[in-house]
Amino acid sequence: MSFITNLERNHIFVSRASTAIYIVLKTLGFQGRKILVPANICYAAVYPIIYSGNIPIFCDVKKTSGNVTFEICVKHAEEVDGMLLPHMYGNPIKHIDKIAALCNEKNLLLIEDCASAMGAYSAGRLCGSWGDFSVFSLGYSKTLDIGSGGILFSNHDLGKFEENYKALPEKTSLEEQNEAFFSKLYRLIRNNTQQELSHYIWRGLLPGLKKTFVHYEPGIETKIKDALEDLDIIISQRKTEMELYKKFLPPCKYFEIYAYEKSAVPWRFSLIAEPAFRKELIAYFLEHNLPVSDWYPVVTPIFGISGEFPGAGYMEKRLINFPLLIGEEQIYRICKGINYFINKMEHR
Repeated sequence: MSFITNLERNHIFVSRASTAIYIVLKTLGFQGRKILVPANICYAAVYPIIYSGNIPIFCDVKKTSGNVTFEICVKHAEEVDGMLLPHMYGNPIKHIDKIAALCNEKNLLLIEDCASAMGAYSAGRLCGSWGDFSVFSLGYSKTLDIGSGGILFSNHDLGKFEENYKALPEKTSLEEQNEAFFSKLYRLIRNNTQQELSHYIWRGLLPGLKKTFVHYEPGIETKIKDALEDLDIIISQRKTEMELYKKFLPPCKYFEIYAYEKSAVPWRFSLIAEPAFRKELIAYFLEHNLPVSDWYPVVTPIFGISGEFPGAGYMEKRLINFPLLIGEEQIYRICKGINYFINKMEHR
C-alpha cells in the first residue's frame, strides 16, 4: 500500500477507471460541458464523458510519444471546460506541471488519466499528483492487472463521490460478456475496409453499453489492496523485461524502439515500424501464434468524428507492441520471431 501513502491524496476504490471518470463529472454537476481528450485515448475513457451528459472534444498528440503536449493544451484551452489527459503507454506527459497550471489559470477541470502509469513519475512527482482528480486502472493489461478495478484520487473530500459510486447499478457477469463482445466487434470493424455502417453500429450500441463502463463492483476494495502489495515487484519486473527485449533485438532499419522516459513504468515493449513492415510482421506473428498488439488506434470514428489527427494517426499506423510480465524464455521466443522475420525480409 506504499503507493497509496506516497501519493498523499484522498482516494476511493472503484470498479474501473471509466466509472471513476463518470462519478467525477456527475458529482461535480458537469452537464453539456466540453472535455478535451486525445484522439488515441482508449474508448473506455470517452464513454463516461458521454454517459454523464458531456461532450468529448478530440485533439492530436505528439507523434513520437503519443502524448499530448503543453502546446496542444494551450491551443484548445479556450474551447473546453476540462481536460482528461492520459499518460499513454505508461510514459508520463512532459510538462504536466505546466498543463496543470494552465488549467488552474483558465479554471478548467483536469482529470489525470493514469490508467497505464501506476508508479510512474512526471515533473518530479508521482503521476496522479497533478490533476484535480486522477484515475488509475487495474483492468486488462494495466500496470497491475487483476481484471477489473480502479482508484480515484483527489485533494477534495471524496465522501459524496463514494456515495454516488455505491449508488450505481451493480456489476454482473453480463457486463463482462458485453465488454468481450464489444472488444471483438471493435477489432472486426477496425480491420474491415468497408466502414460505411460502422457509425450506425456504434450509435446503436451506445444506449445499451452504459452499465458495461459504469457500475458498482462489491468486494473490489479488498482485491485492489491485495494487488497493491506487489506493485514494486511488478514495476521492477516490467523494467527488467524491457531491457531483455532490447538485449535480444539488434538495431534494425525497419523499426525504432519506442522510447520511454526514465521515470516511466512501461506498459508493453513497443516498436515504431514502417506501416508495410508492421502489417506483415503482425500477420506473421498471428500465423505463428506469437503475442502481438497494435493498440492504441485513433478512436474518433466510434464517435462520428472524421477530423484529421496526424500525430495520433502516425502512431496508429506504426506502433506495434509485445507483452511484459511473461518471463525471459517467452521474450526470447518473441524476439527470435522478430529476428527471423527480419532475416526473411532481407533475403527477398
